[in-house]
Amino acid sequence: MLGEPLWKAVDNTGSRSALGLASRMPRTPLPAELASGPFAAHDAINRGVPASRLRAKALHHITHGVHCATPVEDGPELRRALLLGLPEAVALSHLSAGDVHGFPRTARQTRDRRLHVMCSSNVGPIRREGVAGHRGLEQRVVHLHEEFAVVDAADTWCDYGELVRCDGLTVEDLVVVGDAAANVILRPDHTAYDFSDRRPQWWSDVTLDQRLDVRQVDVERVRGELRQRLDARNRPRGKVLLSQALPLIRPWVRSPQESRARLMFIEAGFPEPVVNLDIHDDDGQWLAEGDLVWPEHRLIGEYQGEHHASRHQASKDSDRRSRLRDRDWRTREIWAEDLSDPLRRHALLKRFAILLDHPWP
Repeated sequence: MLGEPLWKAVDNTGSRSALGLASRMPRTPLPAELASGPFAAHDAINRGVPASRLRAKALHHITHGVHCATPVEDGPELRRALLLGLPEAVALSHLSAGDVHGFPRTARQTRDRRLHVMCSSNVGPIRREGVAGHRGLEQRVVHLHEEFAVVDAADTWCDYGELVRCDGLTVEDLVVVGDAAANVILRPDHTAYDFSDRRPQWWSDVTLDQRLDVRQVDVERVRGELRQRLDARNRPRGKVLLSQALPLIRPWVRSPQESRARLMFIEAGFPEPVVNLDIHDDDGQWLAEGDLVWPEHRLIGEYQGEHHASRHQASKDSDRRSRLRDRDWRTREIWAEDLSDPLRRHALLKRFAILLDHPWP
């Protein structure tokens, strides 16, 4: 039996050789400036990268028109990658803007991993997997944060009214976010709970009454800013709950749970505590910063977060309480369970009612 025709054998051999050669050919290397992070397809093509190289399985395809040589972790890098695939005239908004500002999320909101962006009303809605599109950017104040355009803290708080129904937000939740927004409004170069910088020198040279006056000015400034932004909206969603939350918002709160603890006392009809107030002795020497302070009663409520569990922090807390006790200040601890457990909540309020001479059932 004769074998294959010579021409066919040569052709098959040649084809197999060509295929083998092609499979061994190195891929076109990416330019160094594209190999270190996410990049847009049009940018790569403009730099001479063949379109076929962008279809390689070795690349990670983040969203339409955006690729990366390495896996992209959730966080700023993923945010940057998704933004590369969107029109330039967008800004981070809602939960994504809140993340930049350091706003807390509720348990339900932590499950929302979408990138929230906003464009102008005259642009079609953005629909893309992993992105929640909103419109109305022309009515918002936008700041540049690193390389991102971000809706500012005051307008973002107003936008949380649109999340009331889908995220099940309450007035208390809006106050918590409002307290965080207040911190950013007063200190726009910091995130909501970043108080790492030092107090101004003059702060220790003024009396308690003067410090309280400064705090009241801060409250009025924040309320005025938030009220102005809310009133500028045309029939905004969630306005009723936002309006109910607005009078309860206070700046200088250092954590979401401090906000909720303060609201617990207000809801029970107690005199409102001053948040995170510096305590000095009669000689002007700084003693401590109290979480929730009733100056007239020389009483401090200390919220015990997780960072208080370490031995080092417990030692510092004990020393602070001793110094305060020596100057006739009383301190009482407040734990997360005191806010969530009805029986513990009632017992805590009863203890504080006695100390504040406040009637309590």
